[in-house]
Order: sequence, then C-alpha cells, then structure tokens
Amino acid sequence: MDLPRVQALNAYWDENPPLHLMAKAYLGIGRDKPSSSPPRIGEAAEPAAVETLAAGLPQTPNPQAMSPAQFRAFLEARAALLAEQEASNG
Repeated sequence: MDLPRVQALNAYWDENPPLHLMAKAYLGIGRDKPSSSPPRIGEAAEPAAVETLAAGLPQTPNPQAMSPAQFRAFLEARAALLAEQEASNG
C-alpha cells in the first residue's frame, strides 16, 4: 500500500471508524490503556516515513537513483495528483 492510499484510508476512517472501534468506545473497553496509535501519515511523521523508506532501498550505485529529497518530492507530487483526480471525480 502506498502513502497516498494510507492517507485516504486514514481520512475515510476519521469520518467512518471501523465498527469494532465504535463498539469498544461505546462499551468502554480499553479506556485505561494509553493511546499508542502511530503518527498519522501526511502530518509530522511523513518526512520520517519517507526517510525510513529511502533508507531501506538498496544502496547499489545506480545513475538513475533518486535521492531522499527527490523521492519525497515525487511522493508529494503523486499525492497532489491523486488528490486532484479524486476532487474532479467526486
């Protein structure tokens, strides 16, 4: 799953939480546990996530390889393009 799809899924779940989470909240199950939810993609965690992804890529010399900054720019451009397509479709 790529980052734009994770962002879309998080946005969908913000509006329509999964049923098991709504049932737990209604019944008060798990209230004593501290929130351990991971940081949301697209917010402060995105640069760290991109760096983590870039660090896991093979480090073989490749004249066409993207730097982490180029990869981040590529992902941001792709997310913007997908957002434009979704806006025009719906």
